[in-house]
Amino acid sequence: MVYCRLVSVENDYIIYLLGSVVSDITGLLKLYPKKHYYEIERQPQKKPVYIHAIDRMLFRYQEKFDRGEIPDKMSYEI
Repeated sequence: MVYCRLVSVENDYIIYLLGSVVSDITGLLKLYPKKHYYEIERQPQKKPVYIHAIDRMLFRYQEKFDRGEIPDKMSYEI
């Protein structure tokens, strides 16, 4: 599982808080939606987020990013 909450929108990237459980969204995800690329700046404190979960979540939201929409929250639950 992966959960994200919007922090800021910059020129070419978006910063999201990142977590694998709702009670621990302490990680940091830097997302470049136009380039289809992201970096995990910091893993959450309690439990790490798996890359494949992030990939699946972003695939689910990519159409919104392509339309210029930036979701406040994103999630992917197994």
